[in-house]
Amino acid sequence: MKFHPGELKELGIASLAIAFAVSIATSPSLALLPYHFVLALIVITPAFVFHEMGHKYMAERVGLNSRFLLWETGLLISLILSLFHMLFLLPGAVYIYGGYPSKEDNGKISLAGPLVNILLAIIFGIMAITLPSFAPLFWLAARLNLHLAFFNLLPIPPLDGFKVIQWNFLIWSAVFFPVFALDFLL
Repeated sequence: MKFHPGELKELGIASLAIAFAVSIATSPSLALLPYHFVLALIVITPAFVFHEMGHKYMAERVGLNSRFLLWETGLLISLILSLFHMLFLLPGAVYIYGGYPSKEDNGKISLAGPLVNILLAIIFGIMAITLPSFAPLFWLAARLNLHLAFFNLLPIPPLDGFKVIQWNFLIWSAVFFPVFALDFLL
């Protein structure tokens, strides 16, 4: 993957801000805030970063240029909402430039992020079973990735699911409904 100047920095800032917002929203006290921040860095940052890199990788694979762009306003909204124990994370996104993707390419690019989260959920689920000492952490990571995949696959603009369903309803259904069932049951 090719990264543009400043892109990794923006991804890092977004990751830290997300971890901070999640720790503020979930920590029951100021004393536990550092613990929740580290936990968020371990569990949430990989889910976010690898999701976005899935989009970037697929865009480059179909011959398009892409770049992660930080959305400062979105991060500020995320941090303000976290003060009220509400999580709505708006850190930025991978943007395509230098050409227009076909409906199929756009669907594939959009599907790549949630597929990465599904793969991470499977990996963390296996780790939870095989490494019982860390099972609570790994189950948390598995659930979070599954939920992130489900949310992003909702067929609502501008979410990934909307673009996937515009490209291929059957592929969207084959991914969305099992993820929905698992997310609901676990």
